[in-house]
Amino acid sequence: MAGNDLSTGDGENLPDYQNALGFLVRQLYQIVLALFLEVSSDIDVTPVQYAALQAIRDNPDNDQRLIGGLIAVDRTTINVVSLRLEQKGWIVRHVIGGRRLHLELTQAGRQVLIDMAKVIPAHAERILAPLEPAQRDSFMAMLKTLVEQNNDLSRAPLQGQAAAHAKRTKSGRKTKES
Repeated sequence: MAGNDLSTGDGENLPDYQNALGFLVRQLYQIVLALFLEVSSDIDVTPVQYAALQAIRDNPDNDQRLIGGLIAVDRTTINVVSLRLEQKGWIVRHVIGGRRLHLELTQAGRQVLIDMAKVIPAHAERILAPLEPAQRDSFMAMLKTLVEQNNDLSRAPLQGQAAAHAKRTKSGRKTKES
């Protein structure tokens, strides 16, 4: 196999491990991450930092633990991420109730979200470009289902509305949302 050429497109020329689900998911994640870092290079934000900024914006009555649960990272990771965001001047952290940390966006943090909103559509478009529009919708729906229905298997399960929705639909109960 030469360079980055995987096969003729049907996957039949690939060794078994390169057709494995985990291998392909990891490869896709590496592609997603590389393209994210490319489009956000002028902003110097990571995917987890970007998710945290969005969660802080969308949940003004938050604490650090809640934000970590909403973006599916463990306590140690959200602590490191929020410290880094504070060092960049994108958030401020306030102690509330003795031990909990409330996270608040600064104007600079809001500007990062505005700047990222300009580049994220191109990021998604570039990743999904090989798929037809209907395939894109199907792929995203299937990806979301896999993540939601297997959330409890995650090292850092997603918390909040999406996790509650997944539990309801996994148990077979119909809801307004499903």
